[in-house]
Amino acid sequence: MPVLLGRSRRLQDSGARSKHIYREFPTAAALAPYVECYWAIDPAAAAAGGAYRVLPDGCMDLLFEGDGEVCGEVVGTMRTALVVPGGGALRLLGVRFRPGMIGGFLGGIPASALPETAVAFDAASLPGLTELARRVGGTPATADRFALVEAHLLALLPRAEGGVDPYVRAVAAHVLAARGAVRVAELSALAGVSRQHLTRRFKVQVGLAPKEFARVVRFRALLAAAAAPVDWAALAADLGYYDQAHLIGDFREFSGLTPEVLRKSMFQKSKTP
Repeated sequence: MPVLLGRSRRLQDSGARSKHIYREFPTAAALAPYVECYWAIDPAAAAAGGAYRVLPDGCMDLLFEGDGEVCGEVVGTMRTALVVPGGGALRLLGVRFRPGMIGGFLGGIPASALPETAVAFDAASLPGLTELARRVGGTPATADRFALVEAHLLALLPRAEGGVDPYVRAVAAHVLAARGAVRVAELSALAGVSRQHLTRRFKVQVGLAPKEFARVVRFRALLAAAAAPVDWAALAADLGYYDQAHLIGDFREFSGLTPEVLRKSMFQKSKTP
């Protein structure tokens, strides 16, 4: 089964590295502190492919689907893999926000209030995004769709910074820099608040507790390392796992697969040039 790294990362189809069902696009410079990238699904490739696996990445996304229909959703921070059936001509584009940076764009809705499954904009009481989804659905060209989305996000920038907790931003950046190999006591000392207080603030912004977020980030570091043959025991020690069994347990929890099975499905070389 192909693997989609996060809701918007590279998809490997039966080992053919050149065959992608999606593309990533950069954001405007003013949005870069908040938005990691825009992305789009190629409907022809999606229709031709089978089911694929979406893996946790510590981020939240806005999704815009369909042709001429109002279909927009917000996806909370994922804790487990999602297997998406293939075979449909899915026309989808998305906005992937950096961890903890979506709050100001959702009108103050806490990330902790959103499930990791997709929630329609109207069900989440996001009328501005519902109207944006209607306009995007009626726009045929992908570039024009992204232009509509970007204009909407840029208009919200004045309130975006007010939706970011500086303590949470600093802690999330520290976790990412450490590849998740940190302890919560270290993070609370960095923020200068108690562990309980940091956990409450972090969940509001990121959708996960600091310990959960660090585990997801560490899982992402495992995936990055898996592009080449891996000494899993050495990698477990490098990333702060107790032992290789601990690493494999985390890997199964987040992906539903063992490290070697997932590595082969992601990085098996194509026989075509």
